[in-house]
Amino acid sequence: MNLKHRWRMLAISVALPLMVPLLAGVYWLWLNHWLLGWVAASAALALIWWGVSRILEKLKPEPQWLDISPSLVNTPQSELAWQRVAAISAEVRKQDHDLGDSSFYLQTLTQVMNAVAEVYHPQQKQAILEVKIPYLLKVIEVFARELRLAFSENIPGSHVFSINDLAKGRRIASKGRELYRLFRVVTAGFDPVTTLIRELRVFANSQLLASSTDDLKRWLIDAYIKKVGFYAIELYSGNMVLDDDDLRKPTRRTQREINTIRQRQRQSQRNAEPFQILLAGKANSGKASLINALAGQSLAVADTLPHPLDKASHFVRDKQFPSPLILQRWRYHEAQTNEEFQALLEKAGNSDLAIIVVSSVDPARQLDKTMLQHLRQLPNAPRIIVALTHIDKLRPLREWNPPYNWAKPASAKAEAIKLTMTELARCLDIGVEFIVPLCLHPERIYNCQEQFVALMVQQLEQASQRKYLRSLHDYQHEAKRRMLRRQMLRSGYWMSRLGDYLITQARQSTAHGPRA
Repeated sequence: MNLKHRWRMLAISVALPLMVPLLAGVYWLWLNHWLLGWVAASAALALIWWGVSRILEKLKPEPQWLDISPSLVNTPQSELAWQRVAAISAEVRKQDHDLGDSSFYLQTLTQVMNAVAEVYHPQQKQAILEVKIPYLLKVIEVFARELRLAFSENIPGSHVFSINDLAKGRRIASKGRELYRLFRVVTAGFDPVTTLIRELRVFANSQLLASSTDDLKRWLIDAYIKKVGFYAIELYSGNMVLDDDDLRKPTRRTQREINTIRQRQRQSQRNAEPFQILLAGKANSGKASLINALAGQSLAVADTLPHPLDKASHFVRDKQFPSPLILQRWRYHEAQTNEEFQALLEKAGNSDLAIIVVSSVDPARQLDKTMLQHLRQLPNAPRIIVALTHIDKLRPLREWNPPYNWAKPASAKAEAIKLTMTELARCLDIGVEFIVPLCLHPERIYNCQEQFVALMVQQLEQASQRKYLRSLHDYQHEAKRRMLRRQMLRSGYWMSRLGDYLITQARQSTAHGPRA
């Protein structure tokens, strides 16, 4: 007896004991005249369940289909092509296709590409062939890259198992299903009640899995068709470039326009009237380091020996400032004469912004306070900000881990910075918002670009009117000189024309002479 007949005999031997209580129950119902009622009730329950299942099927929401339309270039042709792709997807989703059959993918690919090609090349008999080979290869390359990323990110073990491993696993899974079916048949003869409950659970799970699998299958079909449609539209519309790096840089025409704008901006900035900035402070307060940090290069050198009137000018031109800057560094000290101090105040009166540089480790503040008081008393006092330098030297000395939030200190160094700023604001009678803590060490410059430059730009923008009024007299004087020069040149031109005319007339009268 072969294996097939053995399985049949085993099934019959297991099914016969189960048929006995079923037939006995039917006979008992017939004897008690309940058989017709039992059949009618069973039919009614089946009918009710069928109706409920149909209603639930209609109420079941559609899966969230893939939407790639926002990624398309919005043109009438692309909208029409996408409508055709969506119609093909809706039609194919209704059919029961075998996703394991490669012919399905090939036929669907051809159908979608034909539909899209006919939109862009309606006059061609074989519109699908109106494609250039490099662009077709580009589409294949992009599609393969997306497929690789989807596999590697969403399928566990795809980067570990080979195709041979997957084939072996499929054979093992097939043998496992056969052994499980054998187990279900054998155990039915030993425990019919438990077997019945298990089979009902398996049936319900299989129905639920079938419904979920159907939705997943439809979603995969929709995603495949729309992906193919998207790349087909890109391919036939001509909206694709072979080298993606070309999209990351401007075209030649745009680059020429950008170069013209930059050149004009550089020229206007170079020719604009600079801001006059006074940068004053005591010796070793960090004036030279601040100038170098603002310029981004080494312009100023700190003087180790004090000078009765230490001053030096530096020109800084940077795009972060609205106009170039002329920074004049002044060192004030207790021994300076009245003439030196008046020269310093005169320079401050002609400046658009005054920066007072104060070292955080210098406890003597009286000279800085006196300087600020005199600056405020000037008739044309400039705007004032304070640069608090050497904050890296505050206690604890070994702690330096910026950035620091001195508004809400979270460390001992931040707390020390906050206390120093508060004490300095009280001593100099200036708002804390006009004090900027800085570290100007060449190897760990901190808070210069972050806060100090921003405050400078804000103050300089507000001082633009002051710069205009300061330079108005020079503008007017230069304009008068230019106008006078043009007038002189024009008057000389007309005088030369008049002289030439008079000479010509005199020559003509002499040539003809008086008639006899």
